[in-house]
Amino acid sequence: MPHSTLGEKLESQRLWWNKQLDVRAFLVFQRLLRFYNTFVILSALISGLAVAALTFPDFHPSTSGVGEVGEGLLCSSAVTGVLSAVMATMLLFAFEGFERATRTDLAVAWSPLVLLDISIVEFLVGIVCWYWAKNVAWRGALVAVELGSLMGCCVALSVWVWLRLSAKGGLGLEERQRSVEQGRAADA
Repeated sequence: MPHSTLGEKLESQRLWWNKQLDVRAFLVFQRLLRFYNTFVILSALISGLAVAALTFPDFHPSTSGVGEVGEGLLCSSAVTGVLSAVMATMLLFAFEGFERATRTDLAVAWSPLVLLDISIVEFLVGIVCWYWAKNVAWRGALVAVELGSLMGCCVALSVWVWLRLSAKGGLGLEERQRSVEQGRAADA
């Protein structure tokens, strides 16, 4: 059996990424696009909150390493949130009216949401670091444990939603309508 060359492997990867999405994946793609305006609003909100928090006089000058980490995370949250909004706006224009999409398109379509999630996590951890630096250690630890627990709940909820959407019929009415349309097209 001949060994495949690097060129053959790259071509195989290119073909995989350029494959058209099936109906279910395209429905997810369309849902992402529908929520882009909401992503922009949330990104602006998180960025504004991060910048507002940095204007508090309690932040300047930082008196501890934890406070400096908090400042850095809040600055990073503002930047990430703005970039998420910019990307969502550009992709909304780029994907307007798409009737078909590839795996590459779907991967790119997820990027504003991923950046928004990163921005939110940076904001929350930054605020907790600031709180920890400005208060007694046990209070900061209590808030950090609460944040960790709630983030764990969010991850568990995300897994549950992923599994539910992955199951056949998990995309609800849209999926059923598309299945009926495909059945009619196959009969014609």
